[in-house]
Amino acid sequence: MSKDREDLGRRIHDAVEKAGGIPRVSRLSGVNDSTLTRYTKGINEPSVFKLGSLARACGVSMESLVFGDQSDLTDQTSPLSADLQNAVMIPLLDVVASAGAGAQNEPPRILEMLPFPRTLLDQIGVRPGDAHFIKAKGDSMETTIRDGALVLVDSSKKRVTRDGIYVLILDGDARIKRVARGFDSYRLISDNPAYPEDVVPRAVAAEQLQIAGEVVWAGGQL
Repeated sequence: MSKDREDLGRRIHDAVEKAGGIPRVSRLSGVNDSTLTRYTKGINEPSVFKLGSLARACGVSMESLVFGDQSDLTDQTSPLSADLQNAVMIPLLDVVASAGAGAQNEPPRILEMLPFPRTLLDQIGVRPGDAHFIKAKGDSMETTIRDGALVLVDSSKKRVTRDGIYVLILDGDARIKRVARGFDSYRLISDNPAYPEDVVPRAVAAEQLQIAGEVVWAGGQL
């Protein structure tokens, strides 16, 4: 075990204890008990998203978990600290939307809660209760959306009222596509020119095409 990971585990342990213990922090952060225990013991190292979730749940800054007490070195009103303090916890759903031919999914469940800056969410114009993350799969939307990218979805957008990138269900498959409206059809466009576009007549879309939400962020605002 490296000393850095051991020190990080100790700081997570101390923050978790002060916040009420593993069961409470696990519930608030979306990190399960066994995983959180391994973090506190320095066995595993959390991803930046899970570290942000833990910081939020424990009521501390991410810097304090990573670097320890930096009160004499770090201005706690810095933009990063402010973003973390004002973060909204957004659910990551167990859904894979294919940027390609489509992906079959079971009914969604929440995998974990991830922090997202409230100011950015307000800027994008999405209500917290309508926001969720999913993972993209495939390369048909590159370079806009890369394989494995986390994308933020506004689930209130159940209709294509403007051209944009949407999560759609077609013939039972979840896809991420750029949708362009035509007079009597929808064009499903891949940003990767190697993939041809699909044209879905509006009559067919009415029966077979379901809009699950609009993709509004994928490492940057879309």
